[in-house]
Amino acid sequence: MFKHTFKYLALLALPLTMINCGKDDSSEVPHFSVDQLAMVKFYNSALGSPVVGVYLDGARVNNTTAYATAFPSVVAYMAVSADSKEITAADTSATAKFTHKAPLSLQAGKYYSAILVDSITKANWLVVEDVIANPKPTDSIARIRLGNILYNGTNGIEVISRKLQKTIVGPVAPKAMSAFVEISKAPYTDTLYVRDVVTQKYLDTVNTVTFGNSRSYTLLLRGIPGAYTGTHPMTLVTYTNR
Repeated sequence: MFKHTFKYLALLALPLTMINCGKDDSSEVPHFSVDQLAMVKFYNSALGSPVVGVYLDGARVNNTTAYATAFPSVVAYMAVSADSKEITAADTSATAKFTHKAPLSLQAGKYYSAILVDSITKANWLVVEDVIANPKPTDSIARIRLGNILYNGTNGIEVISRKLQKTIVGPVAPKAMSAFVEISKAPYTDTLYVRDVVTQKYLDTVNTVTFGNSRSYTLLLRGIPGAYTGTHPMTLVTYTNR
């Protein structure tokens, strides 16, 4: 059984702040030095997923995370023990029919995105290191990266800028994530097209997307390949890393 109390560190900005959502017994609260911590952001993209809790080594580390949402939902990461060896997503409903576990390998001082992909009948974790530039105070560059997490996708994808009339990130193979790339001085507003690099078909269009000053963003193409309507169409979604 999983532990029902959960304790975590919310990294909104330095210094680190500990939030104890369990008992007041200080002996239960984990104490970590900064050099023992890794920073993780969770994203739930498993088709048909219920609201899930995320557990590291059996201890709850998030609030509930619904399909197509990130946790933390703000520009923040969870600070967790870098010694964590297993990550689990589990249904938080009374029926609790969905559970998926996977081994985990983190390094202290590094940032990660842990993305639940595929579907609840065949779920997988895609865990990638977030190598994010630490912008200087005068840096007004926006940075993006692209993740290809289509369900059972077989082809690479790329993102094309209408304003720049060129590919700005990609190609990215299935179940993979690109590095962050600089796109333009920000704030920057554009229309983005996602294209299959094999068939050259356009898979989704995002109109009037704006990237902020010195921010870094992850773009994820999720859904079912070839689906433009229905419950899980191909959709380009974004979350903010920094």
